[in-house]
Amino acid sequence: MNGNIFVRIAGQAVFDVDDATAREIYAANPVLPRLYKAYTDLVYFRLSAATLDYYDLAPDPPLQEHYDYGQKR
Repeated sequence: MNGNIFVRIAGQAVFDVDDATAREIYAANPVLPRLYKAYTDLVYFRLSAATLDYYDLAPDPPLQEHYDYGQKR
């Protein structure tokens, strides 16, 4: 949630992130090296999104949009 915008994503966590991408994620986030000694101390995953719900709570009535990507949860 950010301000009046709320997003909910449902899907499947997939643990197939390659080593180069894991290194890039670790290097790009300045907090991770402060918490973990090496990039290999973490488990990396991607989210294969099945559905997304978007809500804007500012208008009256609130706006709701649903997206279905045709994947099973």
